[in-house]
Amino acid sequence: MASRFARLPRTGRTRSDDIPASPPPEVLDAIARAHEAYERLEASGRRVRFDLNEASGLLAMQLTDADGAALRSLSARNVLQLASGAPLD
Repeated sequence: MASRFARLPRTGRTRSDDIPASPPPEVLDAIARAHEAYERLEASGRRVRFDLNEASGLLAMQLTDADGAALRSLSARNVLQLASGAPLD
């Protein structure tokens, strides 16, 4: 059985000297903002679930409650807005 990620494009080989010792500051800032968004969602009893739709091969994103019950579908724009600190409508 082929991996569900087999359809993703492959890039050339990465050499170990191509990888920086630590992420750039802007990446660390983005990680911190995403972590804050995660904590806000957790505090409100909500989570974002990412699934790969096997039929279409597209990424599906849902807002769920703490038990995993789907509350609504999210667009990529919604998820990025949440990760950047926007309030959940």
